[in-house]
Amino acid sequence: MSDDDRCRACGKRIKYKAGARRRLYCDERCRQKAYRARQRPAHTERRIAERMARWRRKGYPDSLIEQLMALGNVYGDQAADAVESILMVHELVVIQQVRERDAKRNEA
Repeated sequence: MSDDDRCRACGKRIKYKAGARRRLYCDERCRQKAYRARQRPAHTERRIAERMARWRRKGYPDSLIEQLMALGNVYGDQAADAVESILMVHELVVIQQVRERDAKRNEA
């Protein structure tokens, strides 16, 4: 076994059975992890920073931003975007309710 007999994703030594061909990854999970890393666009960091800046401008608390980032990391950007859309609709509903309440107060 040489240093080349290490998993390219996690660095663990790869164990072989007798007569087995050389592998690049220790298991399917590491192979998939490496594939995802190769497929990730180079602008991912910039996109994440832009998204976080947008959420901060909207005044989202850090705890919500962390949860949205975790959601995006686990379920993908589409999930985080969907939740952001729901939050935007919720904001519009709250704004409308405040306007209606203020209008009723002004009538009285």
